Amino acid sequence: MLHQEAVEAIQHLAQRRVGEAWHRLAEPQSMDDVEWSLPEILRASVQGKIQTLFVDPQASERGRFESDRLATTRDPEGPEDLLNLAVCRTLQHGGTVYPMPADRDDPIAALKRFP
Repeated sequence: MLHQEAVEAIQHLAQRRVGEAWHRLAEPQSMDDVEWSLPEILRASVQGKIQTLFVDPQASERGRFESDRLATTRDPEGPEDLLNLAVCRTLQHGGTVYPMPADRDDPIAALKRFP
């Protein structure tokens, strides 16, 4: 019984954190804080500029990211899942990653720490 109550409390807290993060993304202080473009999100994630990343866990964007030039090339036959790369780099730099809300068509969105 106590275990079930703890699980419910943790789930509630997790849902609240996701909701608060999405609200910050949907209602930014400045439009410079929000990014919806995958190439720009990749560039910012490699530079450690992403605070919160939302990603569709079912989506995949293949291609190549050249970190020396910060350049993104989309290619269905590409060697990398670019969404996964953005997730990894965001987490590597201390950012938070959440699943994209189900009612959104975008595969990725980010709230930047600074422009």
